[in-house]
Amino acid sequence: MIGLIRAALRARWRSALVMMALAAAAAAAAAAPLLYASAAERAATAVEVAAATPAERRITAERHLSPVVPDRQQPSRAFPPELSPDLPAVPGFDTIGGLWITGRIADPADVPPPPGELPDGLDGSLGWRTGVCAHLTITAGRCATGWNEVVVSARVADRAALSLGGTAILYTGEKYPISRFTVVGLYTPVDPSGDYWAGRTFFAGWQAREPIADPMFTTRETVHRTLAADYVESADLIGRPEAFPDAARTAPPTVGAWAPGYDWAVRTDLPALDARIVASGAQLRDGLELAGLPLVLLAWLVLWFAVSFGVALRRTEAGLFALRGTPAALRWVLVVAEAVLPVLAGTPLGYLAAWAIVAVLSATTLDGAPAVLPDTNSMIWAVAAVTGALLVGLAAQWRAVVAPVAVLLRSTPARHRQALAGTAELVAGALAAAAAYQVTTVDEPAGGLELLVPMLVALTAGLLGARIAGLLAGRAAGRALRRGRLVRGLAAAEFARQPAQLRVVALAVIVFAMVAFSGTASAVAAAGRAERARIDVGAARVLTVAPLGEQDLLRAVRDADPDGRYAMAAARITRAELNALAVDSTRLATVAAWSPRYGPDAATVASLIRPRPPAPLRVAGDTLTVRATAVAPPPNSRLWVTLLPVTGPMVRVQAGTLVAGPHTYSAPVEACAAGCRLGAMEVETPYTLEYAIDVTVTEIADASGPIDAGLTDPARWRTVSGTVLETPQLTVDAAGARLSYRSRGRPDLRLVSTATPMPLPVVTGGEPADAVPSATGPMPIGRAGRLTAGPAGAVTLVDLEYADIAAYDAAAAVEPQVWLRADTPDAVVAALTRNGLSITGERSIAERATVLAGQGPALALRFHLLTAAGAVLLGVGALVVLGADRPRRVRQLRALRAQGLRAGPAWHSQLVAQLAVVAAGAVLGLAAGALSWWMTRDAITYYVDGVGPLAPPEWPGAGAALGPVVALVVMSGVAAGSAMSLRRAVEER
Repeated sequence: MIGLIRAALRARWRSALVMMALAAAAAAAAAAPLLYASAAERAATAVEVAAATPAERRITAERHLSPVVPDRQQPSRAFPPELSPDLPAVPGFDTIGGLWITGRIADPADVPPPPGELPDGLDGSLGWRTGVCAHLTITAGRCATGWNEVVVSARVADRAALSLGGTAILYTGEKYPISRFTVVGLYTPVDPSGDYWAGRTFFAGWQAREPIADPMFTTRETVHRTLAADYVESADLIGRPEAFPDAARTAPPTVGAWAPGYDWAVRTDLPALDARIVASGAQLRDGLELAGLPLVLLAWLVLWFAVSFGVALRRTEAGLFALRGTPAALRWVLVVAEAVLPVLAGTPLGYLAAWAIVAVLSATTLDGAPAVLPDTNSMIWAVAAVTGALLVGLAAQWRAVVAPVAVLLRSTPARHRQALAGTAELVAGALAAAAAYQVTTVDEPAGGLELLVPMLVALTAGLLGARIAGLLAGRAAGRALRRGRLVRGLAAAEFARQPAQLRVVALAVIVFAMVAFSGTASAVAAAGRAERARIDVGAARVLTVAPLGEQDLLRAVRDADPDGRYAMAAARITRAELNALAVDSTRLATVAAWSPRYGPDAATVASLIRPRPPAPLRVAGDTLTVRATAVAPPPNSRLWVTLLPVTGPMVRVQAGTLVAGPHTYSAPVEACAAGCRLGAMEVETPYTLEYAIDVTVTEIADASGPIDAGLTDPARWRTVSGTVLETPQLTVDAAGARLSYRSRGRPDLRLVSTATPMPLPVVTGGEPADAVPSATGPMPIGRAGRLTAGPAGAVTLVDLEYADIAAYDAAAAVEPQVWLRADTPDAVVAALTRNGLSITGERSIAERATVLAGQGPALALRFHLLTAAGAVLLGVGALVVLGADRPRRVRQLRALRAQGLRAGPAWHSQLVAQLAVVAAGAVLGLAAGALSWWMTRDAITYYVDGVGPLAPPEWPGAGAALGPVVALVVMSGVAAGSAMSLRRAVEER
């Protein structure tokens, strides 16, 4: 028996090799998704962690401590509080302890200050932080290591006149002694936006309207022994990449257990990061759960075809075995052995091939190239796929054992059972319809089913297409032969008469459908990610800067790029009534990465939110005068003027007490030496039973003389409305701006300069509020246009300069940013720094696109391209198997040659027949792929957080045709080569 089996395998080694290769393909297709999922999930986690903000990788425990005062009657006798003896420790996290107190870095000449007053100097702090010296660049001297030694930042030393080796004075309150420290070094922080400083605003206050000094760093003991009203003790845990996801999930409870009680506050954004990691992993597994199944099924189909084809070729041999009385059991043993041994031999080869392919894919496409490790689940699935292949092989050889001798010895194979074939087609169609219904109508995650629908649709299309193609080819053969078109007629006859040809058509349909769908999904996903990256970031590069005033931000950017070619200032408005992105609209069309799908183009939006340049009243010098006429003013009524300096906080100065008749009022305005914007004039009156005010402002002048204040233009001045106070009457005519009021209710007697259109124009995709709060009362909002979506995820845009002027508060910008074009010269970025901007971080469209491409949904779609390539190889294998029928075709063609058929038409007919198989598969497969895409396009997951501001394109660009074209070229080449190999044999007599 063993000898017979060995002889059979030797005689049919090509068939055995094909079966082994197909079994290996099935094993590889089953194991590869699981191997890839394990590596890809680690890579996706690494991408999410790398893209996370420092706050999302940090746990902060913090508490406030007061000094110990044993005797409440003697508060000056205070002692430092008791601190925690240790710090929390979590594997994978770096723990950074901290302790600091706040105070005032005082001028020695003003110490001690008068009772109840603060000394001259800078608000600042004294702090200790674990390992702080490693995160400071010591520009002079050394780091503080001893008692009462401090290092101060270079800019604070310059502002506060602190010298190396000198004394720094910290005033912590009149109840506590003044502390003196020796300055042993000057520093600049290393990477203030890095993990070490994350969550701590140590250096953010320097550019605020009222600067806050960088901390003075010293030892823990020095901070502890310096008496102050409030001690802040903290522990910051920064997660390293290896802490995610497992250790990071246990870290918050660990820190919470370390810091029990109400006095400790534990904060973390780790759950938000973990939620993205979990979602990315779940979407990756859903996308890969059924990824290998189409390839396994295709391998089984090719195996069925190959074994069935081989059985058909060995039909006579099987008939002779039966004719000679060979027992059925022995024939079954021969059949089983001939199928089982090659399949079993292919199992380890397929698993190793899957491991090698995924390892290469990991090394070349996954960030960090995670190691691909064999696991039990992948082995189990590989064995299951091979078991299925084995059953397919045995089922394909069933007829060779059970068929009657007469059937086996026939030269022409029996016709297929049409009922059985029709049932298979109905079952495949029903499954495809059910899956498509589930995906397109059920409002729940498809769980990867959307990626199985193409296989089911392709299988249905292949079975039905092969049946229809056979019928059409039969009719075409008769018609062509009657008309004398030999090549076409013989090719159609070969196509119609041979079941093997039609089976390859069905397989080719499946191959092209898989390629078309995978290519389409990948192309649409790539386009969607590119657009999503542009939306999320807003410009090619976006710099985040330390807090500063909106006018300071605008001025710094405009001075760095005076032509407006490369840089644009932007900030957020985060009020409940208006959540918007404020941009320098004069540069929006040039700098922003604008999408046509937003709605109006960038230039149109810029003109809508800034219909004309603002016209603020500018004053300069150290004196401001107001010429006004008052009619019987109430006693002790005063005139005040509110000014907004170019830099610094808002200034409100008194111009004098109102007197009857025309009078010139004067106010000193030292803060306006560099220039100010005149905001408002206000009449302040004492409380009374009835208010009677009549004041007309006729002229405003600064140090250079009268200014064009528009006091005769009704569009240039307004009163305050919407407050709890009454609104006076405003009359603006040739005589000037007149405020008049007579009533019992207290009025708001402010006359506000209007520098922007009213209401404030916004372009939005939502429903804006009627008004937003400002320092002069509710500011009306008006929709100037609509957006479908907007840059940086904003659906509402407003002009930054308009918003700053309308707010009337000289507030610091929220999330100040500088948007840059991709070709921005380094000189522009350097000029931003010179102009006072402290760059704390940078984002780019390219980096965001990389993050999106590294998330679970993108990695799953990427793997489906690999399965499409595997499908093409299996399709090539089917064509190779079809080419094994060469002896039969040669005999037929030589017989036709003997009857007078020329050699050219003879082998040309085979070439046309083989190419027709590929062409039919391509046409039907591409149609099936397009249908599959149309049914499932809305169910495919592209991003971890959902569909995004704009849905991806519904149909791909021309790049999606690359895969089908390559598949067509490869399979056509193999088919043509098979036909060309007959040429010499046919030409020989």
